[in-house]
Amino acid sequence: MVKLFLWKAANELLPTKKNLFQRKVVEDPLCPICFKEEESVIHMLWECPTANDVWANGLSGVTKWKREGGDFLGLWERLMGGLDKSKLEEIAVQLRKVWLRSNTLVFDKRLTCPKMLISTSIESLKDFKQANSLVNSNNEIQQSELSVNMTRWIRPATNFVKVNWDVPLDVKERKMGMGVIIIDENGEALLAACDSRRNVLSVEIAECQALWRAMQLCNDLNIHNAIFEGDAKTVIMEVKGDEENFSYFGSLIDDIRNVLSFRMSWSFQFDYRQKNIVAHNLAKAALHIVEEKVWIEIVPDFIVNSLDYDRRCMQDTHMKV
Repeated sequence: MVKLFLWKAANELLPTKKNLFQRKVVEDPLCPICFKEEESVIHMLWECPTANDVWANGLSGVTKWKREGGDFLGLWERLMGGLDKSKLEEIAVQLRKVWLRSNTLVFDKRLTCPKMLISTSIESLKDFKQANSLVNSNNEIQQSELSVNMTRWIRPATNFVKVNWDVPLDVKERKMGMGVIIIDENGEALLAACDSRRNVLSVEIAECQALWRAMQLCNDLNIHNAIFEGDAKTVIMEVKGDEENFSYFGSLIDDIRNVLSFRMSWSFQFDYRQKNIVAHNLAKAALHIVEEKVWIEIVPDFIVNSLDYDRRCMQDTHMKV
């Protein structure tokens, strides 16, 4: 994501007000934060007072660098010439964070602490390097075929999406979290969601409710071809079966089966937790939220590394439907 962002910035393809004005989308090109200059890429990422708050911080590594003149490509060339590889990587992540920070200020009226932005950037880069090292390590290469298959992300069939869901249950707090991620055959996230429920004590009921929410989201997006994948083996086996379920969660199974009778191209597949990490991380985060959060075609920062790992481990073979 950072590489793509830098490429867009260098080619002046970011949706700044200057670019939007040139396309006659907005009425003026002025920066919506300082209202002094046109909101170009270089202005938003480097020259605007909001960006200066970040770069003026002692942790940034570019405190004494000039803040004006030129375009972003020229700035990036100066950065490459004046910083070592490690610091340049940190600056690359911080530039994207500055972009997101400015957008959050404009649209949500919230401003992240500059020191926190730099710290989270460094931490995100560290996590990414650890994940990248794991993928490329000799130990990973030498694992048994079974072990590899347990951790590789398997792409869905052509024109299908894969829907992963997961549930952690906090029995003490009588609360469940649920995480849902919908991914296309290229490993790109179409939707991510976090939600929680109270007064839930049964793992099976929690898993059924999370699966039901995943199905609702697919229905809302009018997704016709979907493979629902999770590590809730008991629930998946019951949904795929045809015998009547007389257990305490049987009515939920019946409801799910009823929906499936109208969705012939929806199927279910059990898989190990190692292949369900993205949904698991969303579900853990859901335990700490008050209301549902849904991201469409973007994802929260805390699952970016897991998604990248899945794409790197992608198998060439398609998942069987």
